[in-house]
Amino acid sequence: MLLEDYKLTPEVQEILDVHEALWNKESTVQYRGVTATVYRPNHEGYCSVILPGSDGASYQWITQNMNKSSYGTSRIIRARAQGEDHRITWIIDNTEAKFTYIGRIESIRYPDGKYDATIDRYSGDLSYVYYTTNSLYKNKKSLY
Repeated sequence: MLLEDYKLTPEVQEILDVHEALWNKESTVQYRGVTATVYRPNHEGYCSVILPGSDGASYQWITQNMNKSSYGTSRIIRARAQGEDHRITWIIDNTEAKFTYIGRIESIRYPDGKYDATIDRYSGDLSYVYYTTNSLYKNKKSLY
């Protein structure tokens, strides 16, 4: 898919708005006509919210836990050291007592003001890029 094939639709904008609201530690978010309260633990390592999916199920959206040592956390810390604002939000299916990653939203705001965002959706061992502004991006698990 070419970069110009990815459109900033109202649905994509709404996804990015929730992602940014979580990282900005807002107390509520709006998604698909629902106002949901954001959960912030006392340690403030992450923020999360339960939101409806298009299939009628509810999914947890959770920011990268900055108190947890992981590849995502180290990428964010490294970006901050370079003056970039790097953010990762995970979408989790936790129905039936599962914890399955079904999506990821990643954004980077560069020191020059440029903004890149990518939304991936996961299905089993595969994923696809739902939206991106980064012409070089290719997910390791992608269908390409």
